[in-house]
Amino acid sequence: LYTAHGFYFHERMHALKRRLFEMMERIAGLHATGFLFCQSIEDTEKAANNGFLSPARILHIGNGVDVRRFRPDPDLSREMRHELGIPPGAVVITFIGRVVREKGILDLAEAFGILARKIPDIFLLIAGDCYTAGDRDRNTFEILRRKAGERHVRGRILLLGYRDDPERVLAATDIFVLPSYREGFPRSICEAMASGVPVVATRIRGCREQVDDGLTGLLYQTGDIDELATSLEYLVNRRGKRIIMGEKARNIAEALFDERYPIARQLMIYRELTGHIPQGHEMKWWEGAESNRRHTDFQSVALPTELPSHGWDVNDLC
Repeated sequence: LYTAHGFYFHERMHALKRRLFEMMERIAGLHATGFLFCQSIEDTEKAANNGFLSPARILHIGNGVDVRRFRPDPDLSREMRHELGIPPGAVVITFIGRVVREKGILDLAEAFGILARKIPDIFLLIAGDCYTAGDRDRNTFEILRRKAGERHVRGRILLLGYRDDPERVLAATDIFVLPSYREGFPRSICEAMASGVPVVATRIRGCREQVDDGLTGLLYQTGDIDELATSLEYLVNRRGKRIIMGEKARNIAEALFDERYPIARQLMIYRELTGHIPQGHEMKWWEGAESNRRHTDFQSVALPTELPSHGWDVNDLC
């Protein structure tokens, strides 16, 4: 069983390098994989259309979060803003993720700098591990720290480091931004949408599948700092638009990004493969791959009534 959180190759990769990684996925799929779970619809279609595995052995499961943990909470928002020293009425932009170059974090710092020269009451929260990038990306955090110390943004870019309470950070957030160059199906966007926060993200695989451009957020061209700044400025100056987008984002997250859906779909496959199928719950995934690649197909899966607080026990898989 192989769960593809996001294939390594992507449309911005050099063609020869991309073909090499596609070939490696095909070899691994045909010779070492019995069943493939994909979080992204694009990855599901790519795997099926490029012969990584028989389409009947590929299932789109999506991604999700605990929508009861991540939700709009005005009281928590006020508490968190007070804790961070953010004044009432300020607009908070947030990034949550690894602090590495491929996440577009330096693009975000540049775009925020452009905004900060024009709009005084804005803050940028950056929450993420800065110390596990390894040899591939040693300098990004140091560059970011220098940028955060520049006079026109000093005190308004808050480097929060690793946090185990992203729901509290998102409660204090007005706009979530993910400026990544490569993603699979980012969980951070699911968390932000469940928290009722509009999203600004790059128009890449995964992000463009989650964010409905103009409805739940805004998409922009990868690496375009001016377009990123313009998109952020548009939402910073339109509180009503942020509220409407956030409400729609929450509704979509409840319908599509509840973690119980992908978990239930995986459990049903495990039970079918092991012969432990609850009566009346057969998924018929072998009858064709096309229906497995629709968001609405999540709704046909019976949800577990309770989820263990610390993940699934191995006995839940049998």
